[in-house]
Amino acid sequence: MQDASNPAAPGAPLDLTTNFPTGVTLTSKRRRLGAALLDGVLAIATLGIGYLIWMLFTFKTGQTPDKRMLGVRIISTYDFKAASWGITFLRDVFVKGIIGGVTLGIAYLWILWDKDNQVLYDKVISTIVVNDPTGVTLRGA
Repeated sequence: MQDASNPAAPGAPLDLTTNFPTGVTLTSKRRRLGAALLDGVLAIATLGIGYLIWMLFTFKTGQTPDKRMLGVRIISTYDFKAASWGITFLRDVFVKGIIGGVTLGIAYLWILWDKDNQVLYDKVISTIVVNDPTGVTLRGA
């Protein structure tokens, strides 16, 4: 979905400096760190297996369990809509681990200097994390 305020070519990622949909804001670095810590706590508390099952259900809304609890969502930089189940799965199960491993963890620190609060794997898969407690970015909403 390309809008008139974005002069980028069709299919190109949207300019992240444009306004998000009403009620949606960029998630802070601090909130993303909190989500990462909560992610670890939830994985331990559910003995891993419960967390994996929980993930499979939350991926359809562009979220992981920790993001759902905090009201944040992974969205596509192409249309500012919630990432699909497949993109969320690819991002969190494969890309995050591969990029993190290849860069020896630098991918996770990328957020410290990125103006859009993205980590390196967000840039690779064209996603961004936003505060979206009411589900404005859900597809079909």
